[in-house]
Amino acid sequence: MQSQQNGDEDKGHSKGASRTNTIEFRFDLEPRFPHSHMVPIGIGAQGAVCSAVDMVTGRRYAIKKLSHPFQDVTIAKRAYRELKLMRLVDHPNIIKLLYAYTPQQTLDTFRDVYPQLTNDAARDCLRRMLAFDPMERISVDEALDHPYISVWLHEDDVNWPPPKPYDHAIDAQHLTLPQWKKLLFEEIQDIQWKMSLDSKVERVSEPLPCPGH
Repeated sequence: MQSQQNGDEDKGHSKGASRTNTIEFRFDLEPRFPHSHMVPIGIGAQGAVCSAVDMVTGRRYAIKKLSHPFQDVTIAKRAYRELKLMRLVDHPNIIKLLYAYTPQQTLDTFRDVYPQLTNDAARDCLRRMLAFDPMERISVDEALDHPYISVWLHEDDVNWPPPKPYDHAIDAQHLTLPQWKKLLFEEIQDIQWKMSLDSKVERVSEPLPCPGH
């Protein structure tokens, strides 16, 4: 999967191309994630995942690029719902959304979605489960012994507080593709305003209106 170039909006971003077998993924990320430190993890029905190092904090993250999120209404709705669900999850043994990003600045040009995720054990388990070669793919027995799976035997983790409730009204909505696109763009703006890779503290005030609305 390869993103298109977009003139001035792509300037100042790190375009890292990595390969998994014969498939190319191009990640158009902020400069703090240099392509020289990007490693492909895998590809699934919803997009591609790579590992990248944040040169500001020194931390390594899994970064997922959603695959053609505006291909049709169903996929756009699924992408929006995925972000909403990931924002509710806060458990030490579950992949957690830290940030979401798009290099496009307006709704009209909006096309790429990048969620930044964390959890080293989960990321390794995911990489091995998504291995294209079945000989390299993790087996059931290996998965049960993997640190990410075996840790769930700890009582404290099993009894961790539940996530915030999910608004199932989202599933009942029947919106047009442009409407889902607008909701997803606004969700990413809200994440960019309230969340930061440099701090776990969320802002509480409202962001200023952005162009393209």
